[in-house]
Amino acid sequence: MPAAKKPADQPYAKELGPDPDPFAVIIRTAMDAKGWTVTEASARMGISRSTVSFWRAKDRLTNFPETDNLIAIARTLDIPRADLLAAAAESTGYLQPTGMRSGLADMLPPDVDELSEENRKLAVAMIEQLIIASRNA
Repeated sequence: MPAAKKPADQPYAKELGPDPDPFAVIIRTAMDAKGWTVTEASARMGISRSTVSFWRAKDRLTNFPETDNLIAIARTLDIPRADLLAAAAESTGYLQPTGMRSGLADMLPPDVDELSEENRKLAVAMIEQLIIASRNA
């Protein structure tokens, strides 16, 4: 089976073997590009070392990271939020990698199309987190 690839225009594009975890790939590659260890990255993000280590090495992300953590990762590692959210969504399976599940789009206001692609993905991820939290309550 050929190695999975990310689009060449993304700075974290690397071949990491068949079916790599997109969330781990994006974090690992961004950290490697900066030459940061897990300890340094976690200190800069304000996220525990064990959490960053887990995300960086995980075969498959099972829980969607908290919004504050996603923002800290994106800001600290200079990863576009939309790319990070898409990777987390694909890794967890909470969202289809190419967009919203059927029915969710009907809940959004009609002018949601005025949002940028990045902000639409962020809105979808936040809505999904609320739905998951309500199911677990």
